[in-house]
Amino acid sequence: MTASVIKRPFHNPPPPRTGMARPRIHAEDEIIAAATAHFWECGYEVSTISSLEKASGVTRSTIYNNWGDKRGLFIAALNAYLANGTEMFSARFNSNGLDEVIDFMNSFNADMPPDDLLKNGCFLVATAEEAETRNPEVREIIISFREMQIDSFHTALKNSESSGELKCPMELYTAAEFIVGALWGLFITMRLHRDNGPVAPLISGLVAVLESWKVDGKKNSNI
Repeated sequence: MTASVIKRPFHNPPPPRTGMARPRIHAEDEIIAAATAHFWECGYEVSTISSLEKASGVTRSTIYNNWGDKRGLFIAALNAYLANGTEMFSARFNSNGLDEVIDFMNSFNADMPPDDLLKNGCFLVATAEEAETRNPEVREIIISFREMQIDSFHTALKNSESSGELKCPMELYTAAEFIVGALWGLFITMRLHRDNGPVAPLISGLVAVLESWKVDGKKNSNI
């Protein structure tokens, strides 16, 4: 049975409050959400304290007092994204199987509004692509994110195997690593094009592979 969860791969952080030319945001999670959106779209190197002031609606003194510097706010944004992703993956895959993995992959084919941050790929994958992994703390967060995804897909595959619906041609943990590698390839392609259109052939190919892992009689012929 499919869990009752929102069918979105990742959730955009809530937008900063609007109204005044420079809205004041006082809740820490709202500041981090605004910073996440800015770092996600622009990248760490391009982002500055001035641009983060504009994006979050707070002064640089607030940033310095709460997070020390740009790097500190960036780490907070990465950790928030990791926590959100962990919660979402747990809800989707802990009690579901391969069909949920396939639904997840197909969700990247859905129409996305022009301002959807997901068109920039995955925030943590983009961070890895930016060579920000030179920083040990950043690298550890990204590794944790990848391992969480592998574990989640591994759980889903084990669930399908236990129910007699899976005949995977490789060890299940290796299969989960393969899925994450393919997923990160989708994210990199989306960020390159700033659009999800070019990933459609990649998704079709990946879904075809995943469908081939099902036992006879369980496959979806509409792929």
